[in-house]
Amino acid sequence: MSLISVDTEALKDIEKKFGTLSQKIGQTESNLKSIRSNLDSDIKNRNGIDSKLQNLIKELDEEERVLNQAKQFLSKTIKQYQDLEKSMQNKVNEINGDTKPKKNIFSKIFDAVTSPIKKNIEIIQKIISLPVIIGSTIIGNTVIKGVGDILSEEGSKVTNEPLEEKKEKSENSSIPPLSGVLSYNPNVYSEEVLMMQRRLNEIYAGVSGYTKIKEDGYFGSETLAAVNRYKEEHGLWNFGEYEGKVGETTWNHMFTSEPKVNSTGGQGNDKPVIANSQGSGNGLTDAPIELLGQAQVYAEFGGARRIVSLTDLQSGKTFNISWASSPGYHTDWSPATAEDVEIIKSILPNGEWSWDPRPAVVTIDGRQIAVGIHLRPHAQNFAPGNGLPSASNERPKDGWGPGGHMCMYYGDSPPNNSDWDKRMNEAARIAFNWGKGE
Repeated sequence: MSLISVDTEALKDIEKKFGTLSQKIGQTESNLKSIRSNLDSDIKNRNGIDSKLQNLIKELDEEERVLNQAKQFLSKTIKQYQDLEKSMQNKVNEINGDTKPKKNIFSKIFDAVTSPIKKNIEIIQKIISLPVIIGSTIIGNTVIKGVGDILSEEGSKVTNEPLEEKKEKSENSSIPPLSGVLSYNPNVYSEEVLMMQRRLNEIYAGVSGYTKIKEDGYFGSETLAAVNRYKEEHGLWNFGEYEGKVGETTWNHMFTSEPKVNSTGGQGNDKPVIANSQGSGNGLTDAPIELLGQAQVYAEFGGARRIVSLTDLQSGKTFNISWASSPGYHTDWSPATAEDVEIIKSILPNGEWSWDPRPAVVTIDGRQIAVGIHLRPHAQNFAPGNGLPSASNERPKDGWGPGGHMCMYYGDSPPNNSDWDKRMNEAARIAFNWGKGE
């Protein structure tokens, strides 16, 4: 028998260096995303620059995932070895009744319990032997691929699946277990789909714009629409091949999320409660409230950023915002000052930032325009002095983090709009109808 000697401190040092390299790659990837998002469209389209940036960002993302996989593998192996050492010592002490184990007994126990770890040691040795300079900011694709190949050969799967679908199951016993990713499949019954349908109906009970879905255990079109709405409202990754799918992150989020209530504290109203009346101290005048489309707003007011007033109809509160129209399908706005941020915080439903659509009126050059807004700051801040953070306009794969602007929709529906987009447009129409006294 040959004893295996493992220097766990050396392994920890290698693990730490893998983590450092991963962080550097992640930071580089983030910087490239920021550069790409801030490039003018004419530069992006020149000589395929945008396409090249996208490919480079994708490659960096893949390399970061492989490094993280190697780091997690090392961490698991170190812990496994340390646990085995403790276990062996305990077993020896139990057999001998003595704190000093006899060598022959120790050897037998060591043989019995170390066989599972031998394979891991061999894998680590292969990884260490790769021609990588630990600490270098530049990592060759060959080295990264080498780590991935070694782990794959030894049965450790390396994939590009987002963390959304790879997170470990929650230890919270109140969350039912999920056996795999749920996706559109109207012909196959699933108990997990049935649980999800019941949970979605419970969360959205009585919420404006939500139609109760059939609780039949089949993932059909109604269930798909409800899932998309939920993921979009909560900033969960819902793009490309992951659109409409429910993995561990979304599942756990659903079963820990509180049922939705409106800003008045009630639940189940068909329409949001509108505070005060036009011209009654809520920042609005007796001028008509207009329902315009995005293109019309851009044509009439241009794209210059300016300070305008915004009145939230559910609370009756008015505050100033940094606003600029755009030719796209919605407008980004930020609270103008820290004082305006505090006004918004005072009207948040349940005291929390929310993606829920709200009817409002924006006043521009004396004209009052019906709009739909939400109160969940994210991405770039267009008024840095307001105290909110600012982040990249490139949406992260794990959903929007804290940021500095909110969205404003007008009366027309954008192309390829989602259910959430439609509800934002509907909020604008509610504001318009309110102005007509309806």
